[in-house]
Amino acid sequence: MKQAALQRTHELLKIKFEGIKFTIEMERNNRLRFLDVFVNKMMDGTLETCVYRDETHTDQILNYNNNHPMNHKKSCVQTLFKRAETHCSTTELRKKKENYLFRVFQNNGYPRNFIKRSLKKKTTQQQQQREQATRRVVLPDIQNISELTTRLLFQKGIVVAHKPNATLRKLISRPKDNQDKTKRNNVVYQINCNNCNKFYVGQTGRKLCTRIMQHNAAVRRHDPLSLISIHEDQEGHKFNMENVNISAYGDTKHGREFLEAWYSTADSINRCIELDPMYAPLRAKDQLLHRNTQGEPNIGFTSQGARNCWESDQQRSQAGTQRGQQQRST
Repeated sequence: MKQAALQRTHELLKIKFEGIKFTIEMERNNRLRFLDVFVNKMMDGTLETCVYRDETHTDQILNYNNNHPMNHKKSCVQTLFKRAETHCSTTELRKKKENYLFRVFQNNGYPRNFIKRSLKKKTTQQQQQREQATRRVVLPDIQNISELTTRLLFQKGIVVAHKPNATLRKLISRPKDNQDKTKRNNVVYQINCNNCNKFYVGQTGRKLCTRIMQHNAAVRRHDPLSLISIHEDQEGHKFNMENVNISAYGDTKHGREFLEAWYSTADSINRCIELDPMYAPLRAKDQLLHRNTQGEPNIGFTSQGARNCWESDQQRSQAGTQRGQQQRST
């Protein structure tokens, strides 16, 4: 197409579709960029293609030391090398691009052995096992635990995908104004005693303010079934109903009860609720983080450690149920 006709076509498109901005990429020195492909017209009229890299590209990719799931890092390696394989039209260009990618990944902390392992193709048996998986679940990524969980669940026919816990969206994104915490529902809350180190942990699916009103009513009538009322009557203390802390959120009653048990320690006035001893290290770490955030007013704290344990506990329970059903069927 002649350049004059090309410019005329461009003008007609802009006139016809005023709401769309059209740009035009012209050929320069027998070279043309098309999306992420760089097309080069050779002297004999043939076309040679390779991967296009923007001039402002800084060679910064997902760093190997970042707290991201390992599968994400493997996918990053596989995607860029796959693009070099599909976009480069000659072996020479592909080798040149692969050497460049090796340097980029190593500059971003990737071990050379990890890059080579990521590029190994899966065996036919692994692909068949993945296709025959009965369930697919998404779990938060926990360093040194997620890989083991993935392998164990994969043996049971469950494919696991991981998502990062800490993201910029969670840290800085606030699309809505802060809601009054007493208006929130599906919460696990903590009420501290003003006169000692005791506290009460409860859960409710309704608004928190409604549950606080019920506690106040139970204290006024000295309800013998209310743990808060019993503590105030026996010790002569007073609970701080004006500043109730939200410890966690749970969409289901079973999940909130698990989180309630998670926060019911020796200093709580709750009736004894035992948890599996394997949760002790994560529980201690999570409660330390929770205490460090108590001074932040009107900010609900979501226990990611407790939620991770709850989700993994659910996975084990479901896996046990499936094994029981399979045994009964055989």
